Amino acid sequence: GFIDACGASGATVLWPGSSVDDASQSVPIPFSFSFYGGLFSSGWVNSNGTFSFSSGSAAYGHTPLPNGALPNTIFPHWDDLYLRATGNACVATVGMAPNRQFVVQWRDASFCCSDDPTAHLNFEVVLSEGSNTVDVIYGSMGPSTRATGGNATIGIQNADGSVFDQVAYNDAAAATTGRSYRWAPSSGTVCRP
Repeated sequence: GFIDACGASGATVLWPGSSVDDASQSVPIPFSFSFYGGLFSSGWVNSNGTFSFSSGSAAYGHTPLPNGALPNTIFPHWDDLYLRATGNACVATVGMAPNRQFVVQWRDASFCCSDDPTAHLNFEVVLSEGSNTVDVIYGSMGPSTRATGGNATIGIQNADGSVFDQVAYNDAAAATTGRSYRWAPSSGTVCRP
């Protein structure tokens, strides 16, 4: 289920008190996380709905995967997003070792380049210690088709884009409230249905 990282004990708001457009921030991961065979202890949160282990890019122009400019990246909702000062993005660690989860949450996001009062996007990436699974979970998403994925890329890719899984590209049914996706890319393979 959806984890409220912003409300968790010890949560960090990435851009406190600021509205954010096209920004990226490095964050530490409290455990080594295996992603396509590489071990990582930090990553980059992009305000435009990506989490990368290798790139501090704040790219907002989403494309189909693979995209060579964004190595080792998770794309929960890559779109041209606008983070409200009252929502923003948060990171938190929940649980106890050796079963911790590192959560990156985009909270109450809207779309660039104005604060659309009807748009409310709440989604997250969850990295699980030990199992090295990646979960993308959608909280409340809406109410437009753009909010539910109609103008977004969703998926993951390795360092050079040779292994990737694009769940959706401009698919308005891909990021609906309550939906989730799980990957286990630690071995360099991705299982596809």
